[in-house]
Amino acid sequence: MMMMMLTRKSRFQGCALAAAGMVLTVYPGVVLASGDGQVDVAAQAAFVERPGLMEFSGRLIARPAQVDDLRASGLSIAQVQAIRNAADQQIREIAADLIEYRDVTDEYIFAINPDQTESEVAQQLLATGQYQYVRPDWIVYPLETCPDDSLFDLQWQHENMSSCLGWDVHTGNPTVSVGICDTGVRPTHEDLTTYRLEGYNAVRRQWESQGGDIVDINGHGTACTGCAAAEGNNGIGMSGVGWTLSHRMLRVSEDSGGGAFMSDLTHAALTSVQNGDKVASVSYSGVTEPTVEVTGASIMDTYGGLLVWAAGNENTRWDSSDWEHVIIVGATDSGDNRASFSNYGVFIDVMAPGVDVGTTHFTGDNVYAYWSGTSFSCPITAGLCALLFSAAPDLGPYDIMNALYGGCDDMSDPDRYGWGRINVYASLLLVSDVVPDALTSRISELPDGVGGTGDSINPSVSDDGSTIVFGSVADNLVASDTNGYSDVFVATRNSGIIELISLPTEGGQANGHSTLARASADGNLVTFVSTASNLVPNDTNGVSDVFVYDRTAQTLSRVSVSTGGQQANGVSSKPSLSGDGRYVAFHSAASNLVSGDTNNAFDIFVHDLQTGETKRVSVDQFGKQGTGHSYHARLSEDGRYVAFESEAENLVPNDSSGAADIFVYDRQTLTIERVSIDSDGRQADGDNRYPDMTADGNLIVWASDATNLIVGDSNNVRDIYIHDRTTHKTKRASVAYGNVQANGESDKPAISSSGRHVVFESRARNLIRNDSNARRDIFMLDRWYGTITRSSASTAQQEGNAASYVPDVSSTGQYTVFTSYATNLIDSDVNDAADVFMHQRTTRYRILPTTLVGGEEATITVKLAHPNTTQYLVYSLKGVGERYVNRLNVTLDLLDPKLGGEVLSDEFGSAEWTVMVPSAASGRPVWLQAAEFENKTGLIELAIE
Repeated sequence: MMMMMLTRKSRFQGCALAAAGMVLTVYPGVVLASGDGQVDVAAQAAFVERPGLMEFSGRLIARPAQVDDLRASGLSIAQVQAIRNAADQQIREIAADLIEYRDVTDEYIFAINPDQTESEVAQQLLATGQYQYVRPDWIVYPLETCPDDSLFDLQWQHENMSSCLGWDVHTGNPTVSVGICDTGVRPTHEDLTTYRLEGYNAVRRQWESQGGDIVDINGHGTACTGCAAAEGNNGIGMSGVGWTLSHRMLRVSEDSGGGAFMSDLTHAALTSVQNGDKVASVSYSGVTEPTVEVTGASIMDTYGGLLVWAAGNENTRWDSSDWEHVIIVGATDSGDNRASFSNYGVFIDVMAPGVDVGTTHFTGDNVYAYWSGTSFSCPITAGLCALLFSAAPDLGPYDIMNALYGGCDDMSDPDRYGWGRINVYASLLLVSDVVPDALTSRISELPDGVGGTGDSINPSVSDDGSTIVFGSVADNLVASDTNGYSDVFVATRNSGIIELISLPTEGGQANGHSTLARASADGNLVTFVSTASNLVPNDTNGVSDVFVYDRTAQTLSRVSVSTGGQQANGVSSKPSLSGDGRYVAFHSAASNLVSGDTNNAFDIFVHDLQTGETKRVSVDQFGKQGTGHSYHARLSEDGRYVAFESEAENLVPNDSSGAADIFVYDRQTLTIERVSIDSDGRQADGDNRYPDMTADGNLIVWASDATNLIVGDSNNVRDIYIHDRTTHKTKRASVAYGNVQANGESDKPAISSSGRHVVFESRARNLIRNDSNARRDIFMLDRWYGTITRSSASTAQQEGNAASYVPDVSSTGQYTVFTSYATNLIDSDVNDAADVFMHQRTTRYRILPTTLVGGEEATITVKLAHPNTTQYLVYSLKGVGERYVNRLNVTLDLLDPKLGGEVLSDEFGSAEWTVMVPSAASGRPVWLQAAEFENKTGLIELAIE
């Protein structure tokens, strides 16, 4: 979806535009320049109707410039009100008949005078600059279809979409309904009577009980209704996707040809969700009109529903109108190829069966037929969306939309076919994992469950989640801890053993505080900060230093030293390890770690544990030192990239913001770039802090006080942002459903290795539903699904009764660690101290086999696995039993189990095997399961054909 930003152009006084013999009064206000989402009046061609598809009606739909966009462009409230008042008055003057003002979408529907054309009136209104769009209220038609004879054979679409497997998961609940906005329905059809809700005539604005006629006048609507929700498992006829869902007809036409006003279609869709339907389905032309997107946004953000619309049957590529709030559906044939008639392109979201689709027919109560067209792909998809709502009633529309997309079978070209062809089974499995089950446990405790006697803070977790390091003033986590200072501890999750590692190499205990620990990817190396002077010999500088402990070698070394080993003459802090453990980055006020350090500021240094070399990286591309302080360094997996914050204004050209920025230094090319910028490269107007990066260094996450990194940032609080160094796009991460901005500050983010998961702390109360504790919480953004969940909650999802801080996340996003003062995240938390907790997402990943035929190859897929992790396929033709993976191998208790191969999952957690099914196995059952480290899929039983 294009962002609509309206920018001020000039002021003008009241004047008049003469056109076609009439005068349009233009009221004092502001003329707006053409930008994204606006119409360039000078370049706009006259509207052209397409007979039988989109025809002129003598009516227009106009939407004034939107208040939020006007305010975001810098206009005052008074200026905005002037524009809005002028737009309203102009329409009332120019309209022959103001038919309707639709408050929920902020649209005017009005008839024009017969001596003017739609193009002329639209040009006049758009010339004022006070409208987002003015478009014809087209008469649109059901998308051309090809009905065949009545048949009762197998509906191939369900086989392709794995519907039967999906129905083993969920068949739908009649309390959830789908609205079909179409030509009517045969209300007495044997497969459509049980779960039919009261219908509505959108042309006459009458409910069925008020005399509104909803009987099918064309046949199209009955066919669409059957695709979505024909009753199943009743021994007769055919089955819709959601065969125990309720359905409602909203008739949009009084014409036997099915022609309908565009405004009646959108009115029907809104009426559908306003009256409880979770999904509205529209199988008509006109999907590229902006009123469709505006209606879809209202349906999602105001009513919590979804709008599904057919792509059209013109075999045309559309790369515009990529609506964000409408699911646009193209058609496939039985071979999973694009139907020859289906439109395609960037605007397509998903594909669904649409050739010779078996469904209900309007000519009799027990008549069925095969139809073709995107008209039928649309209600099939709408039925699946309603089925997902039914399976997960607590989820919002964005969750359901993303589960629909995530379950699609890839068709290899997203610019033509969107996410691919929908899959009932896969999406139903995914929807249960949008809000995953989770386990919350306390890490800073003894094996018997006794908590620490003092605060435990600032945890860091290894890639696999097995090792957690943290600082604590507790004196009971290990025996004989009597120094009275904060120490650094390492907890091994599987064993529950805690060890103290901030100990002098020559014995005894540290004589100063140790804290701010970070673990390497494998958890073997731990870096930390300490003010102790006795951890290593000859520590006489009297300031905090950075140390690294090797758990295997049991050695401790000081790394905040020069290349020659000279100790620092200023404080050093906030260390970070590269994933491979070779490099340590930290900030330091020392002036003697490298030569030529004369800026009297904190700088970022990188120490090579192999060579002992220390280099300063908070410099420009020529090696010139920064003019301000630099802090909080983070390293990529291989140590090539260093992200940090800096107040220096000379690290890159044209840095004139006066704010702290986030930079990435490339240690290989010796270049530096600023990443705390918007998607067009403009600098931030507020401070930027606490960076983190993905393993490859491409995605950078940070906290920012800026208000100009994205359009519409008006919450006046610190937010979390992500910048993609490849695409140069910047997005805000700390937002709620529907891109609603947070109502409280967010801070201190961390990002998983692949960049799928971002965790952060926030005081916002609207990022999730039912956040009522008024405390700082830990949240996780799943960038794959676009969903946010709370990590600082108990296993039973009870919200914390006190604040939580400073999260870290494992490589795959399965484990989040954080500090919390809450006492209700676990049972019997009575130590009255801050503790370190781990929140473990127990997502159940899935195995998705295709049909197995003896003597033929088959494809077996897993989804929701851990990214970049070895996947094992196991099967048995003789018995069934549970399996699991331990740290070393796959363990099975099947009778004669077989290992079907190993593959590596991709960055999204998907993997695929191609297997040959033995000819001799035809007619036999087979049991399949996939497994990975400490995780396994559910068990699948299939019959081999």
